[in-house]
Amino acid sequence: MTNGFDLKKLPDEFLPDASDLPGDLRQVAGVVGVKKTLRLVDLFRGTQVYFRNLDVLLRKHRDESIRAAYDNGEKVDAIARRCALCSGSIKKILKKSGG
Repeated sequence: MTNGFDLKKLPDEFLPDASDLPGDLRQVAGVVGVKKTLRLVDLFRGTQVYFRNLDVLLRKHRDESIRAAYDNGEKVDAIARRCALCSGSIKKILKKSGG
């Protein structure tokens, strides 16, 4: 609840336009909408929020998927093409994950 407003129940006509939001919040609103952006602002009020690089967030799952594909008989070159990686990178991932 922000300043007595329940953002979930706040009518849309009370919301600012995304273009009225400052800096990065404008970009966030462009992706998730103004109401959800304001809910995030309320949740993290007064704190800095850092978003990790997307690669870091997806790497573990990608590497597990590569290992599973290899274990199921898919060739390194085919995995590399599908994942847009070079064969050497696939081999490093496979070595790191046990083989």
